[in-house]
Amino acid sequence: MKSSPFRTQMTSSPFVAPAANALRVAARKPFPAETMLIAENLTCRRGGRVVLESLELRVAAHEIVALVGPAEAGKTTALECFLGLHQPAAGRASIDDLETVACRDAVSSLVAFVPAQPSLPMAALILTYVRNTCIRVGRRIPEAFLGAALERGGIPRAWHQTRIGDCPPSLQRKLAVTLAGLKNVSSLLIDDPTRDLEDEDLDSMIAALRALRKRGRAILLATRDLAFAHRIATRVVVLDQGCTVESYDPNTSRHSHHAGSYLADLVG
Repeated sequence: MKSSPFRTQMTSSPFVAPAANALRVAARKPFPAETMLIAENLTCRRGGRVVLESLELRVAAHEIVALVGPAEAGKTTALECFLGLHQPAAGRASIDDLETVACRDAVSSLVAFVPAQPSLPMAALILTYVRNTCIRVGRRIPEAFLGAALERGGIPRAWHQTRIGDCPPSLQRKLAVTLAGLKNVSSLLIDDPTRDLEDEDLDSMIAALRALRKRGRAILLATRDLAFAHRIATRVVVLDQGCTVESYDPNTSRHSHHAGSYLADLVG
């Protein structure tokens, strides 16, 4: 991004709404309210160093929780614990009551992960790749809906028959997030969602994530962008050196001052 990781003001851009009829055709019921990601006293060590300490976290359906902090704060490690990639030194991470390390295979069917650097097939056409990926995970979605979903994710129709490798990095990131949202999973983990995005891309990313939240997904983000977290999250958890500094609702007036507070210095 051209601007700094912490931004107090963002440029708005027009959002082109998808074809509403196509979205209704493939609409399905929201996920149940009990859908939840849970970290209980979650502690993780690497090479004898504590990278995440005593994390307490709840992310329910219809929630977006943002883990915010500088590099090496433990944000990505927390996401990876929910994928069952690390054996906790203490505590546990679970998704829908399944412990993520012991039940890693079962958990993989409940969660979609967008890493900081998504791996996409550069030679594939966008719409073809999305359709084939959905088929592989058991979702046969009408092409009209897929096109509308891509537009909703900030990918204009003019790009749908373009090779992924010919698309700018910002569009590739929006594609990865859109594809994760199309999977039939209850939870989404997204690392560094604003990476590669310009200010004018943010509105479509925010609209896409809000739509997924409305459909009942439990969404956990990791970001250094405090202003973005304040726009999108229902709860912000601030991490530094693996420890929780603060957890708060960014929509309350009590925390409206944080854009100029110590948090801005910590994250920026």
